[in-house]
Amino acid sequence: MQPARRTTTTARRPSRHAPRSVWLAVAAGLALAALPACHRPRRDAPAPVEATSSRVDVFLRCTDATARELGFSVAAVELVDEGGASRALATSRRQILATDASRRLPLAGSIVPPARYVKLRVTLDGAWLDRGDGRQALELESTDPTAEDVLTEAKRSYELPLDLRLRERDAASIFVDWQAADSLRGGAGFAPSFTTSLERPQTTLGMLFVADAGSGSVLTLDRSTGQIVGTCKAGSEPSALALARDRRRLCVANAGDGSLSIVDVRQGHVESSFAIGFSAGTSDVVLADLDRFVAAANPALDSVTFATLAPGGTAQSVAVGRSPTRLTAAPSLGRLYVCESGGDSVSVIDTNSRSVVTTVSVESQPSDVEIDRDELELFVGHRTSPNLLVLDARSLAVSSTVFIGGDVTDVLADPQRSRIYIARSRPAEVLVVERRLGSIVRRIPVSGRIQALALTLEGSRLYGVVPEKGTLLSIDLVLGKEEAAIPCGSRPMDVVIAE
Repeated sequence: MQPARRTTTTARRPSRHAPRSVWLAVAAGLALAALPACHRPRRDAPAPVEATSSRVDVFLRCTDATARELGFSVAAVELVDEGGASRALATSRRQILATDASRRLPLAGSIVPPARYVKLRVTLDGAWLDRGDGRQALELESTDPTAEDVLTEAKRSYELPLDLRLRERDAASIFVDWQAADSLRGGAGFAPSFTTSLERPQTTLGMLFVADAGSGSVLTLDRSTGQIVGTCKAGSEPSALALARDRRRLCVANAGDGSLSIVDVRQGHVESSFAIGFSAGTSDVVLADLDRFVAAANPALDSVTFATLAPGGTAQSVAVGRSPTRLTAAPSLGRLYVCESGGDSVSVIDTNSRSVVTTVSVESQPSDVEIDRDELELFVGHRTSPNLLVLDARSLAVSSTVFIGGDVTDVLADPQRSRIYIARSRPAEVLVVERRLGSIVRRIPVSGRIQALALTLEGSRLYGVVPEKGTLLSIDLVLGKEEAAIPCGSRPMDVVIAE
């Protein structure tokens, strides 16, 4: 090895009377500096690029409601391709309890390279049976009684056959059914009985679509059962959804990469995408003209982007006020209303000329804007102001105000009735405002802070997403109470109903 080249600046030599610890520290530093480059830690390989990769999500359900005392602990979940290479998936939860798994629970999910995957490997590191006097540990056993494998480090892997072909930018859901009663081998033995399936909804009617920012996917739920039945890959951190009138195409605003995706929900893949700007923070999307084009709000760019629904379409951005966060459209008026939280204002865009025609001031920090079914009135909720403003949709003059309190996260107008539903974060509640009375007629406490609401066609039920808890709330409007909190992804941001 060549001696180190002398430089003009050198560290001061310690005095001969310096403590021994100083000499040791200097010697250790010189030894590390002399190590050849080949001994330095090697950087990990970069993660797959999401734009060209696929996504897989694994969900688990316990099919035996009687085995409520049984549970197991998950150490790892992996996909194995036809070449034998394995890909680890990020696990969503460590402990699985039969009592909690009557609905499908997210078990694992990650971005993976496109390939043909032939096995799903689930590694457990414990199982137990809850008794009245405590928890009884169970020994992990092989599912093949003739096998002579050895349990190592208190873990055991179970491989489930699979036939999953993933293309670029594709997505898939793997559903694992756990037959809990068949998993007990007598005594203190546990051999999990798992079966897998790949499902896609044959129709979108009756389905709920949820934008899950945590997984970068759109989850499809069967409304009648609350079960997750499909996954569509979107961009990074999908934040808002709009369903086309054909109930086949779903428009997705992606806050993480500032893009807009048009997803074919029946096929489960992105039909087209528009890159708006990596820092756009795209926060909302609406159908601006039913079947022709959509509009997306970009808070960080102070703009609204119009994009055509057809594959291979074009996009055009329009400059608006500060921090546009929410949108609502009036197709018969040819108008798009923009809620600008940074400018305490609402702007109106002419959808034909794609230009701002007027801007009006509202109260402090508007958080949402909504138009009624007849496109006559506009409703504006605020984060800090306690008033719900009612504006004339044409003149934008304030016709009335309703005191509701601040911290409004979503405003939703009933298309069939003279009612407005308002989600508040503090306290966590849903308000029902009767428009003709101009007052609150019901307050419904809920178990979490709702980010967005969706109303069923018959008007008897609301659905609301709670990002902090990863749940979808079902609210019975007839009884005026929350009826269920459905586990749904890791950070759900929006929900729409296909009816």
